[in-house]
Amino acid sequence: MKNIQFIEGPLSTSLVSELIELNKLQLSTGAYTIFCGQVRADQVELQKVKGIEYTIYESMANKILDEQLDQLKSLYQIQHINVIHSKGFVAVGELSVILFITSAHRNQALEAQQALLPIIKFEVPIWKKEILEDASFRWA
Repeated sequence: MKNIQFIEGPLSTSLVSELIELNKLQLSTGAYTIFCGQVRADQVELQKVKGIEYTIYESMANKILDEQLDQLKSLYQIQHINVIHSKGFVAVGELSVILFITSAHRNQALEAQQALLPIIKFEVPIWKKEILEDASFRWA
């Protein structure tokens, strides 16, 4: 499985078990951190969000993530990082992002995860269009 993936539509929870299976033979691994982001039904004025449409500038996103993942691996002594993010429409209650990090020790993996989340949110060119119940939208 590639370290960085952009997948059309919602992400399957089976991706998490697949990542564990792929990594369980790495006998120096002592910790996995797994973050799953789910689309929630936020209230926007008088309406609820029914889903989010993600648009990604993929070549730039890959470039930024490649650089940042290399830095995080070095800084936190991380063995492996997977970033899987949805593109296109993802309904409320569905997964839109999975971060999977392995390291020898839990603190390293947890600290790397905390550092990675704002990188994805603020530095990677992923735009979110919240689709509301009446089919109107707002950029989030």
